[in-house]
Amino acid sequence: MFHYVYVLVSESDPGRHYVGSTSDLNARLAAHNAGKVSHTSKCKPWRVETAVAFRCSK
Repeated sequence: MFHYVYVLVSESDPGRHYVGSTSDLNARLAAHNAGKVSHTSKCKPWRVETAVAFRCSK
């Protein structure tokens, strides 16, 4: 299992970035683009610019 630290860039305002972490990158991106994350709802859609995966030791 992996955990991700990611950087998103807004497709509607390319100067806007958001940094977050998750264990399910695809689901988290979908939540950002569905407006379910208050910090990113105004500048959607978003795309992953960078993601770093870390193996979980659980």
